[in-house]
Amino acid sequence: MIHVLLCSTIALLACSAAPIPGGHWKLVWNYEFDLRRLDLSKWTVADTDGRAMYSGEWNFYNPDDVAVRDGKLLLQTRDYPDGKRITQPYSSGRVSTQDKFSFLYGKVEIRAKLPGTRGLWPAIWMLPADGSWPPEIDVMEHLGHLPRRDFMTFHFGSRRSQLQDQSKFDGPDFTADYHVFSLEWSPGLLRWLVDGVERKVITSNVPDKAMYLIINTAMGGDWAGAPDKTTVMPQYFLVDYVRVYQHHK
Repeated sequence: MIHVLLCSTIALLACSAAPIPGGHWKLVWNYEFDLRRLDLSKWTVADTDGRAMYSGEWNFYNPDDVAVRDGKLLLQTRDYPDGKRITQPYSSGRVSTQDKFSFLYGKVEIRAKLPGTRGLWPAIWMLPADGSWPPEIDVMEHLGHLPRRDFMTFHFGSRRSQLQDQSKFDGPDFTADYHVFSLEWSPGLLRWLVDGVERKVITSNVPDKAMYLIINTAMGGDWAGAPDKTTVMPQYFLVDYVRVYQHHK
């Protein structure tokens, strides 16, 4: 997600298949959004008080744009009203499990319906719990003007020598219905799946530190590009559930 810190060199890693460890997946953490309000003992809601979180973005993160409705997490992106003491023209929602839940190895599974319009940049991603960067694992990234494209990215290396491996999958219109975005993470293996079908595998430089989850929508930014006259607001990123599994023998 942090494309303002994009790598100076793009690495193409070996993508040969690696075996999944023995045993079966055991559910260790989940959130089904079946309460009227978000449980703040499990989630951190971003509030950037009118400031862009990363350079290049046109939005700030506002708790008012995070809600639970009809059993779904709703992250809204909208024009922010004129006349307010805010530097950014858009506000949006962002939640994470930072300081609430992190894990080392496992399977992340998120069922979501994506927003879509020019300039929009929704993402599901992971950062180290110790505050370091890289690594970063982007389970799903989407550009609003490309409704059928899912990006899967791994950032690695160091702050001075930042590298990435990115793949794309062109499938159905991800803004039209719910789809399941998954990542399987074990020693020496990262495996991305969309609706249960493998779409990307990495077996090199796999991180070995605990990470937490982030779900957000950015507007604009160095990668998504600026909104234009075709951009339609408001937009909604809807999440049905978040589930984390680990191997159990």
